[in-house]
Amino acid sequence: MLVFKKMMNGDSLGFINMWFLKQMMRLLSRDRKKKNLREMIVMAILNLTPDNFKEKTREGLVLVDFYAEWCGPCKMLNPVLEELANETENLDVCKVNVDEAKELAIEFGVSTIPTILFFKNGEVVFQEAGYKPKEVLVSLIGSFD
Repeated sequence: MLVFKKMMNGDSLGFINMWFLKQMMRLLSRDRKKKNLREMIVMAILNLTPDNFKEKTREGLVLVDFYAEWCGPCKMLNPVLEELANETENLDVCKVNVDEAKELAIEFGVSTIPTILFFKNGEVVFQEAGYKPKEVLVSLIGSFD
């Protein structure tokens, strides 16, 4: 909420953006609607399975987060990935649940979570385990151009 309030105080936002931010704040203030808004934001992140993995990582720059629901650092990374998914045009952000897609974790040698992989046109160009702040990920994204 603090982020939205700070953004609303900015002079550069137009009327429509102000209206949108007010609506988002209104939705966030209602407990029953929080889940719906969160689902709308998370829609920008695609969940990968063994069936769609190769197709979704074949073209362009794709960030893949190997995670588990019970993993604390994975939960910390999630908001960072949501921001990247919504702010970065030349990047697809995807997630692989290692509990549901063990074969993908094995294929890519994922033994620690979270593990982030960047694919560029189907090839792994970066792989590292552990939480990464947004600034580090943005820097990595810039290095792949």
